[in-house]
Amino acid sequence: MEICLAVMSDLHCHPTMDNPTSYLLSDGPIIPANQHPIASLIKLIERESLNADALLVPGDLADQSNTQGLTAAWRFVDDVGRALGTSLAAATLGNHDINSHGPAGSDPFEVVRTRLHNFPVQPEEQQRAFWARGFCHISSDALSLRVLIVNSVYHHTTAEELEQGRLSNPDYARRA
Repeated sequence: MEICLAVMSDLHCHPTMDNPTSYLLSDGPIIPANQHPIASLIKLIERESLNADALLVPGDLADQSNTQGLTAAWRFVDDVGRALGTSLAAATLGNHDINSHGPAGSDPFEVVRTRLHNFPVQPEEQQRAFWARGFCHISSDALSLRVLIVNSVYHHTTAEELEQGRLSNPDYARRA
């Protein structure tokens, strides 16, 4: 069976600013389409009749944990998934998606957990596993596909942890 995957990575979406780090603006106009990256991509998908079975999003939806950028980027992911006709969408977090520089004791994942519907994947049981264990896996019998979603910033809750990545859960190997 042939499977077609689409990947949207490192969107770094943010509101308009003086020194932009990407061209994907959360508050920019989408018309004309040729001046907005997502509107332009959707026009290309429609013009070329592109489709994909699954859409994978490996993080950095936002830039510098910008809440407006994060919520807009997640909507853009949904728009692209619908345009591609995907039956499965799966995402994870990047270091720019969480507020790891907040005050001690704050929850760096709060914005993502409270503002992004169906993140990082459906069903809700897998969402709970992602937040509790730092990973989840999904299967699609229709696509003969299994995806392991790892939260690589799961431990980014202190300044020391920001300097390195760490996968510490032995369940990765057993459950994936």
